[in-house]
Amino acid sequence: MSDKRPALKNYWTAANNLQNLIPVKEYAKRNYSHPNTVRSYARRGLIVGIKIGGRWYIRVSPIDP
Repeated sequence: MSDKRPALKNYWTAANNLQNLIPVKEYAKRNYSHPNTVRSYARRGLIVGIKIGGRWYIRVSPIDP
């Protein structure tokens, strides 16, 4: 059975790197985009993110500003 949800793989990637997570608002500000766009990308699996307690957090690499 194939998984139709690519975001599931991203979920485990983000969950294993909790120290590299920032809130959607901060990620959007850093990347000059709207928070709704960032949430949409996370839902579709275009960026690595995880939803904790109803809020999205996005994984950033240590070299991101």
